[in-house]
Amino acid sequence: MTTLPPQSPCCSSRRTFLTDFGLGFTGLALGETLAKDGLMQRGQQLATQFASNVAQPLAEGNEQDIGLISRVALNQPDVRYVMVFDRQGRIVNAGDSSSTVGQPMVDPLADTALLANALKAQWTDDLLDVAMPVRVGGERIGGVRVGLVVSGPSATQANLLAP
Repeated sequence: MTTLPPQSPCCSSRRTFLTDFGLGFTGLALGETLAKDGLMQRGQQLATQFASNVAQPLAEGNEQDIGLISRVALNQPDVRYVMVFDRQGRIVNAGDSSSTVGQPMVDPLADTALLANALKAQWTDDLLDVAMPVRVGGERIGGVRVGLVVSGPSATQANLLAP
């Protein structure tokens, strides 16, 4: 087995190697991309499960169960907001605030979320908004939205980029 000389870039740390070759910023961009990709996957899974779990309570008008399910979703890592809305786009539950209940969604991402016929993800800076229609018996009765923020690469991703 051959050993490389100690000065070889292959034996230096990954960070030094990247810096030596001017790729330090590429590594940072890769970390951000990995974090956003992971967040996108989590957001899609969370919104899909959230819509599935809230479907029956929304159809029945069970505000207590809708609130419980919304609070569970809101307490997930990186989640900044959740919303359950009816077919007209009025907020049924926002996870932690009753002041918006009954109000129409009026934020810049609301129209796209309301019109989504399937899972729909939208980015604004470091915020990911994932909307999913809620259906019962094939009929659309409303939808859910989950807002997540990029908090940095996961431990596994950070380890990949570490020296």
